[in-house]
Amino acid sequence: MNMKTCLLAALVFVAASALPTRNGKAQRSQATDAEPLSANKNLVRGFYTPFTTGNTAGLNDVLAADWQDIPMAPGQAPGRDGLPAIVDQLRETFSGFSAVEQDFIAEGDKVVVRSVWTAVHTGGFFGIKPTGKRITMNTTDVHQVANGRIIRTWHLEDMMGVYAQIGGLESKR
Repeated sequence: MNMKTCLLAALVFVAASALPTRNGKAQRSQATDAEPLSANKNLVRGFYTPFTTGNTAGLNDVLAADWQDIPMAPGQAPGRDGLPAIVDQLRETFSGFSAVEQDFIAEGDKVVVRSVWTAVHTGGFFGIKPTGKRITMNTTDVHQVANGRIIRTWHLEDMMGVYAQIGGLESKR
């Protein structure tokens, strides 16, 4: 073997030995890294329970006291204590909430949830009286977790889609 071939073989050997193995240290490290991600996912699942059950007591176990909701709903009080009133209001406006997770992704201190919610329009919503129509709402939420609590949530809901489903975009002529 010439010198170039020897150097190339040595580089390939060194690079290959640095890759994770089924029984090697790097593989165990990856499994350990996955444990907090799994715990974060389980924590975030608890965030959605009150929307379907109406029981907001568990929010104290899920949200930090100074949790930030971005953007806040109109009239929402800041922090964890502001969410129960919003849950109640949503459940009065849209009864029978059901949420189906489409994607649930954890990376670092963030958990992203893309879901589809269904409910029945049973209360006033942006000036539209209850219609009894079943609605579908697409949502995407990004939760930031620290010290075993959600400290911040950024969220997007397809409110325009909901508004259209209950007749809010029909011509008033």
